Parts: sequence; C-alpha cells; structure tokens
Amino acid sequence: MKLVIQRHNGHTGKIQFRIIDNVIHAETDQDTSADEVKQYIKANKNWFAKKLTTQINQTDSKSNLRCDSQIAQIFSGIKTLICGELIDVMSYQDKKPELIDDILYINQQKFKDKYTRNAEIQKFLLRLAKDFLPQEISSIGTKMSLCPCKITIKALHSDQWIVCTNPKQREICLDYRVVQLPSKLRKFLMIHSFAHFYQAVHNYAFWQVVQQYMGNYTDCLNQLSDFSFLKM
Repeated sequence: MKLVIQRHNGHTGKIQFRIIDNVIHAETDQDTSADEVKQYIKANKNWFAKKLTTQINQTDSKSNLRCDSQIAQIFSGIKTLICGELIDVMSYQDKKPELIDDILYINQQKFKDKYTRNAEIQKFLLRLAKDFLPQEISSIGTKMSLCPCKITIKALHSDQWIVCTNPKQREICLDYRVVQLPSKLRKFLMIHSFAHFYQAVHNYAFWQVVQQYMGNYTDCLNQLSDFSFLKM
C-alpha cells in the first residue's frame, strides 16, 4: 500500500488518516516520525485493509452519478462528492471541517442552514484540492517527463475544468472541484493540461499526445458532462 505523510506545525502528537484512491494519506505534526505512522497503520492493519479493499472493489461505473436524488442531496449539502465517491455530511462541535472515516464533518452551527453548510463544504474541498491535486499532477508529470513551472488550484468559470495554457507558460491551472471527479477523469484533465506543454491549440498533434497517455480519452470527454452539475 502507498503512504503519503503530510506534516503541519505544532506538537499535537495526533495522526489523522484519509484514504483516497487506495492511497493512505496521513496528516501529523513535525515530531511524529514516519516509523510511528507506519507502526500505527500496522497495529490497525485490519481496519486499513477493509477500507482499501472497499475502494478497490468499487468500479468507475459505481462512482459515476446517475441518480437525480443523489444530486439533490449534494445541492442540499447533506452529501458531497470526493474522488467520485458519494460522502455523507454530518455535524460536530469542532470549527474546522474534517473528513473522518468517509464522513465529512462540519461545525454544527454551520450545518443548520443549507447555504452555510454548502459554503463550508466548498471551503473543505478547496483545501483538500490544494493538498491532494498537486501530488497527482507531480505523479503524472513524472510519467510524461514534464514539470510545470506553476500549479494553480482555484475556482474557474462554470464551463471550465482547466485553463489551457501554451508551451511557453508551462503552467497547470485546475478548478478545485476536479478533486470531486473519479480518478480516470482527474487523470485525463491533467494529461490534457500537460499536452499543452507541446501544443497550444487542440490540433491533431495535441490529441495524439493525449492519446499516447490515455487511449480512451474520448470516453472521458463524454463522461465529464455527467459531472457538470458540480460547476453550477
């Protein structure tokens, strides 16, 4: 299993775990060693194995949303979408939103109203995207032997998932809600962005680059429309 450790300032001694796309993400302080994180995972290996097995068995077809009632639940803020998975949203006393055991918890005062609830969810998604997406961009860039000069994660216009740049800029700019998409679609958007390091326009040569790293990219183009409601 792959482990990614992120550190923050302070001396809490606590370790928080998220499992995204079968990768264990551990967030802890500067004093907690990598061996201590690994020992915790080893001591609780049955729990981690169960979570990883559940994610492995879930196919992209299950990840794609087709139910209007699920979309309504997302708009109402009682569920949200993270990496293609439908996640419950519940209240708790802490001020900062946190993803714990596949449930997104937000402050109980902010949870009462649909609009403040959704605002808190969007804040969390932006924070998650800024932590998680650059790691995926780096991994795909390594496979393509490319390195961006700049990575920007922010809110884009409703008709944009990415900003198409040119070979001189060598920048990657993604909408933060890309973190809500299934793995295959996130990968497509990142490959698309890197392909602009070779070609500024969407010509035949551009799509040949995309096809080299994702042969079924036309399926991804069609599937992106299923998630257009996330940009409303």
